[in-house]
Amino acid sequence: MNVQTSNIALKKEIKGLIDLLIKNGTVINSGLSIEISEEGGISLHLRRPAGRSKPLIRLKSEHMIPAAALNTCLRGDSFEIDPDRRLLNPLQIEIGTRIIEIYNAAGKVALHKGENPWIQYRGSPHLLELLLSSLHLGKVKEEKLSFIRGSQEQSGVNEFVVQTFMESRVLSRQAEDTGKQQQVIMPILDYLDHDYRGSPYDFSSPYGGGDLRVFCRQPYIWSQECYANYGRIDAVDTFVNYGFIDREVPFVRSIPLEIEIGDRGKLTIHSLQAARMNSEETPKTLRDIQFLLPDWRRDESGEYILSHIFVTTGSYPYATRRIIKWIIEDMTRDSIDQKFVAEQTAAAEKKIVDANVAYYERILIGLDHDEKADSGLKNRIRQLVETQLNKLFKYSISEKL
Repeated sequence: MNVQTSNIALKKEIKGLIDLLIKNGTVINSGLSIEISEEGGISLHLRRPAGRSKPLIRLKSEHMIPAAALNTCLRGDSFEIDPDRRLLNPLQIEIGTRIIEIYNAAGKVALHKGENPWIQYRGSPHLLELLLSSLHLGKVKEEKLSFIRGSQEQSGVNEFVVQTFMESRVLSRQAEDTGKQQQVIMPILDYLDHDYRGSPYDFSSPYGGGDLRVFCRQPYIWSQECYANYGRIDAVDTFVNYGFIDREVPFVRSIPLEIEIGDRGKLTIHSLQAARMNSEETPKTLRDIQFLLPDWRRDESGEYILSHIFVTTGSYPYATRRIIKWIIEDMTRDSIDQKFVAEQTAAAEKKIVDANVAYYERILIGLDHDEKADSGLKNRIRQLVETQLNKLFKYSISEKL
């Protein structure tokens, strides 16, 4: 396996980690190469893909390290750990130590400080508030906003750097001993960048034991880089969670909305990053867009509550319409009137698109009126907002249903 970098210490640590994993049962495609940029970015590449069904990497369950058990802290621009030996065995401690040494050798702390919006916008929290004002943040993001609004001691800032960094690296999985969700760091797999066409993280390994598989997914014809799919996330999600703007993803997560469907009921749309959890079988007509479907339920009043709705373009040009139409048909299933369904679907589409366009245009106005904030920070949000608007403008509701 080739590790391409001029950083001798970093190359030594990565090769040592790979040898340790393979020796203890993890399987890694021998043709895989690891490339490190001058800035410290690490990526995985495969020159000759072995096929879509053969795993690129099969990571042993015990090689995934519970992040909390490392007890990571910050010293200057380096991480230090104090592994909990009650929770980690000697092999896991060695893997965890090498993972952290690789982060340090690659300069990941400085890179994280320069990219992560929660750190970058500590001096201008109102800009993040402007961006996120109409989105459902969740408890974790609310706590982050609360933190950056206040004055912080350096020790608290250091803890915040560690927290935000680890949140951007971990994967949630079910612990084998307790059955509870835990956040784990994935050696080597951690270097896969995100693309919506990337490989899912697959725990359904035929080898059992909670092994994790990823496959070779190279969505760009001009590149040999392999990608993972971090989940159903749009450009705002990638910016807030990982510090980059995803211009490729062909959908925008809608802001929360309430839409009356004639006299038949109401759609309440949230903006949650939720998995589709309802137990009903997905209709055959929507199986090709299962990735986009919301979790939804009908309450006693007849109101339909959706975890989210995506405004889709590109690879999924009419997915939004199909999902809305399906829900309205279910809402009116006792006496389906196709004319009513078509009219209400078109009206709901327009309300969703118009509301999201108006939301992002208000953010641009807010940025224009803010004369005190740093121009570089404003420009990052402006680029994100314009990316969202470009996608929304490409959504067409003029074609017949």
